[in-house]
Amino acid sequence: PMSTAEEAPGRKRGDSMIGSHILPNDADLRIAVYSSNFFQEDGVTLTARRIMSYVKDRGGQVRIVTTVPRAEVCANDRTLDPSEIIEIPAMAFPLPNYSSSKGDSKPREHEGYVVGKMLGQRAMAELNAFDPNIMHITAPDGGGLAAISWAYRHNVPCLATWHSNFQEYVKFYPFEVITAPAIRWWIWFFYMQVPLLLVPTAPLRLQLAELGLSLRRMEVWGRGIDLETFNPARRSRALRQRHGVSDDAILICWSSRIVVEKRFDIFAEVVSRLTEDGE
Repeated sequence: PMSTAEEAPGRKRGDSMIGSHILPNDADLRIAVYSSNFFQEDGVTLTARRIMSYVKDRGGQVRIVTTVPRAEVCANDRTLDPSEIIEIPAMAFPLPNYSSSKGDSKPREHEGYVVGKMLGQRAMAELNAFDPNIMHITAPDGGGLAAISWAYRHNVPCLATWHSNFQEYVKFYPFEVITAPAIRWWIWFFYMQVPLLLVPTAPLRLQLAELGLSLRRMEVWGRGIDLETFNPARRSRALRQRHGVSDDAILICWSSRIVVEKRFDIFAEVVSRLTEDGE
């Protein structure tokens, strides 16, 4: 786990660690972030992009190890340089709401969510050239496992962050009796390979411990709200008028993909009850 104690040889107060590795100063950071769907706009990607921006603002360097949906997607993304992307091969995501083949006889170029299969020789060569001093894993798939293996072989400290409750998602799809035990085993196997797993809440940390993960290997990395973006100063009267909402009404918004495991039915039920109560 990450710590700032002084007992390790060569350490100074304030030094941070992952496992037995002392972490470098911000300007010396070279972080490889494994994010198998970096070009999908979701919470995982937003987190990865914030990390990338934070490190670069402080003089560090970042490489994103990811699948690339289409060549023009990477080229049109003005937030990063193409040289910061290390591309890996992909395969279709096993859940129906995540892939997007649209009935083509030939698979389309990664239009929906995909799974990283492996690193591949070219990606490993690019990692070798970049020589990262931290490997950050955001997705528990085959590519993520290969990235962990690469990090161990090259003595690079490795950590993971938790983003998706796959052990809960499988409850909403067919064959749960088969898939649920397999997913739980994979989660346990995958995250036991890293010395530090950062999770968003303390209750989730305890839930994952029930799956067999070690509490000593997990720490809470809480989420927050960007108060510059989500600020009353950005209130839009035009938006309210466009949707027929009065200025003094409480307006509740839902932000998510509309898929069954996100439990949109709960949101709809809450809105229905509030409407019935005259709220």
